[in-house]
Amino acid sequence: MSGVLVYADKIDENAAEVRYEVRRDQPDGAVDGVLVIETSGDRSTWHVEGRNASSALAGLVVGRAVRHRGEQGAWPDRVAQQ
Repeated sequence: MSGVLVYADKIDENAAEVRYEVRRDQPDGAVDGVLVIETSGDRSTWHVEGRNASSALAGLVVGRAVRHRGEQGAWPDRVAQQ
C-alpha cells in the first residue's frame, strides 16, 4: 500500500471501544469502513466493519491511534498515516 494516505476520524468512544471512520486519500472522501478498537480487555484488539471495510487500510492507522492513547492518555480525534 505504498503511497496511500489513510485518514481515520473518531466517531464514537465508550468504556468498551473506540470507533473511527476510515478513508483513503481524501479526509472528507467516501468511508472505506469503520475501525473498531476494543478497549475493555487487558490489551487492545481491533477489527473493521462495513461493506467496503479494508483491514489493510485500518491496520495503517491502528498502531498510531494506540500509540497516541499510550502517550497522551486519550484517543486522538483524527489519525493520518501514509
